[in-house]
Amino acid sequence: MKKAFTFAGLFVIGLIAWEAQATNHHHTSIINVVDNVPTGYEKIYLQGTLMMGPNPNAITAGFSRNAVYVHFSQSFGSVSVALHNEDGVLVYSTVVNTDVQQTLIIPLANNSGNDGYYITLDNANGYAEGDFSRN
Repeated sequence: MKKAFTFAGLFVIGLIAWEAQATNHHHTSIINVVDNVPTGYEKIYLQGTLMMGPNPNAITAGFSRNAVYVHFSQSFGSVSVALHNEDGVLVYSTVVNTDVQQTLIIPLANNSGNDGYYITLDNANGYAEGDFSRN
């Protein structure tokens, strides 16, 4: 009985390890290694105090014609995210708990006449910001 339990335990552990490896393999296959953003997105160059820590690539951001992508590869706690258009109008705002959610996708309207945007990420430890243009 004990050997059967050990075999079953090893089987489950092996299955979990295989799933993790398969998931990681799939994840790396869709990431553009050069810019650290998914294929189809252009990099948003972020600056600010959150980018000056021990891991300056802890926050990556990118944009496409339809969306903005933000990824937190380490925990920052709660982070306020705001997106303004080139006229200074707030078009999106949220608070992300990076302990729970590592990726944020912000949809962009295709029919907007505004192609320039400015993104800010703030929390008690600092900020990061960047701008981009979809034209």
